[in-house]
Amino acid sequence: MTTMPIAYKLDSKSIEIAKAISKEMPHLVFSIWDLNDFLPAFHNVRKNMFFIECENLARPKIMTILASKLRHNFVIYSGERKPKAVSEELLGYGHGSGSGRGFEDRAGYGSILGDANVIVVLSRNSKDLTRESVLFKGSLENVRIPFLERRLVDLISYSLKGWLPIPLEEAIAAFKWHFKKNHLRLELLHRYATRKYLGWFLEILLYKLEKSGELDKTNLDPRYLRAGGLYLGAIEAVNKK
Repeated sequence: MTTMPIAYKLDSKSIEIAKAISKEMPHLVFSIWDLNDFLPAFHNVRKNMFFIECENLARPKIMTILASKLRHNFVIYSGERKPKAVSEELLGYGHGSGSGRGFEDRAGYGSILGDANVIVVLSRNSKDLTRESVLFKGSLENVRIPFLERRLVDLISYSLKGWLPIPLEEAIAAFKWHFKKNHLRLELLHRYATRKYLGWFLEILLYKLEKSGELDKTNLDPRYLRAGGLYLGAIEAVNKK
């Protein structure tokens, strides 16, 4: 496994979004990422999605900036609970042009979605904005890009909780795709997953993928596999009762 973070590949719209926020709020530290590094692994998701992470107090201002400044057609929502209109189908077809539209934690916006891209504005504490992340390449010194390992865990976490229009199967497909490229730092991945209360899920996932022959265990810490087997056995025992 690699010991260095791999280079990220942001969509050009992510750069547009980051510049729009930084121009209005140059001292605000925030993170931005998208699905560009995961799209080759997905089976059905064909359209990008954009994530802004900032401190909670900055969310209303960022919503206003994005809704008024962006050139492309975006649907923007703030908060972990996605509107019902932001469905899986929305990530399956192309994009157009137009003004940004923003709404917060509400549903019933099916008529405005059309071919829009989705932006999610999420709350993070200040430590999470700088840990497991790298500086944006270029002149935007206040912008961070989360490490790939952190983005993978968040993708799985958000899919599990129903916060994204992306099924868990697609998030797992992205994990397997990157794991097979042998560039994930498993210790960092496991540490962040544990901090997000998903260490058990990651260990079960590794165990099941290794048992099915989808992953090479020579690249795995055997402790993760043992723990995954124990967790899975405990869950199966409870389900039999």
